[in-house]
Amino acid sequence: MAVFVWTVKGLGWSPSDFRIVHTHQNEPIYLAFSSTPEGVKYAKLFDDGVKKLRTSGVFGKLLKSYGMSDWK
Repeated sequence: MAVFVWTVKGLGWSPSDFRIVHTHQNEPIYLAFSSTPEGVKYAKLFDDGVKKLRTSGVFGKLLKSYGMSDWK
């Protein structure tokens, strides 16, 4: 939770703009963006960022550090 709050504040947003939903380990996590132009922009930034992390190998290293493997 602390990392989330720090990241959100660092982006100039407010944690109160988000709804935190608990999930148990090994359950899928879904990330949703609004259908507004701004939401579409952020969804694309997220998708492009994950693709770049996968291509560079950083994503796999990050997942491995948490004992996880890529689902794709």
